Amino acid sequence: MTEPSPGSSSSSRPSYFEVVTAMAFKHFADQKVDLAVIETGLGGATDATNVWNESNTDDQLQLSVITAIGRDHLDALGGSISSISRAKAGIMKLGVPVVVGPQGLGRSQQQQQQQQQQQRNDTDVIWEVLRDVADDLERQ
Repeated sequence: MTEPSPGSSSSSRPSYFEVVTAMAFKHFADQKVDLAVIETGLGGATDATNVWNESNTDDQLQLSVITAIGRDHLDALGGSISSISRAKAGIMKLGVPVVVGPQGLGRSQQQQQQQQQQQRNDTDVIWEVLRDVADDLERQ
């Protein structure tokens, strides 16, 4: 891992999450698992779990899943719904299917009524960013 993941210290020492993730990957390799479901930390491009790329031939990413993207990571992932979406989209790889969960859900009815317009705007931005990243991957 060349870049520290969000949440890691500014030192060259790995974060707790990076250490535990490395231990999990080693355990999976030692056990020769056929399939592992890996959940990300904050998720996206700089997450410790994002170690697959097109050059990995022994291990292959079979599927990426992007669950609901919300404003809960504003501080850690850039301060806008667009920057959060772009960071989360970092798990997308050329030729690997992506499942995107429903966006703009999970709030109480009162909160949904109060924030309905913001949700529509956020959802539009999320999908725009995800489409842009997918288009960029295909152009590579």
